[in-house]
Amino acid sequence: MQIKKCEIGSNILLSNDPGWIRDKVYENQLVISGVYEFGHFGVWSQRRSIYLHHDKLSKLLRYLDINFVILCSGFLFKNHTDSKEKMLEMMREIVKRYTNIGIHVGIHPHKATSIFTSEDIDLVLEYEKENISLVPDLSHLKAANLNLYKFYEKYYDVITEFHIKGMKKIHDQHYQINQEEVDFLSFLIKSNYRQLLTLEIDRIEPKAIEVVEGSLKMFYQ
Repeated sequence: MQIKKCEIGSNILLSNDPGWIRDKVYENQLVISGVYEFGHFGVWSQRRSIYLHHDKLSKLLRYLDINFVILCSGFLFKNHTDSKEKMLEMMREIVKRYTNIGIHVGIHPHKATSIFTSEDIDLVLEYEKENISLVPDLSHLKAANLNLYKFYEKYYDVITEFHIKGMKKIHDQHYQINQEEVDFLSFLIKSNYRQLLTLEIDRIEPKAIEVVEGSLKMFYQ
């Protein structure tokens, strides 16, 4: 089974020569489906440098013909503003740096960030729905005590991708099928879901190839 698309972290793009990235993509017959990055929407005191960072990243994506960026709002450190209005204003400023040059923005709800709960998601969709979509991760939805099936029924029209984990580690180097994910993916198939599914592998996973192969077999059975 050949992997044809991959999603990568922005650190890979920003720490390598763009020409090298192009060559590797061509060499492996891949398409980069999207780039994952932290938005840092709530770090108001550093907003100018954050805007410049996203200016740089958006231009790099455009140069590499990558049309999708996935933004996690950023962890709730001490420098994160308590103001929802400031957080939303920063999000809008960052989002438009991508959408103005034809790059779609997916928002990634994540544990311990400013966009995690159903209330957080509703807030950002109300503020910026016309310019963003949702890229939820099944494990983070579960951590937020959200029912996967009800979540899909509520937000299906703004979901453009799901992050899934695949085989899960039990102990040491032993793995097993994640039956909850398999059941939900079966539900998505029956619901005619036609958007992306991204298998997320930890970069320090010592058996990454084995986990990818086992997860793909699990999903396709």
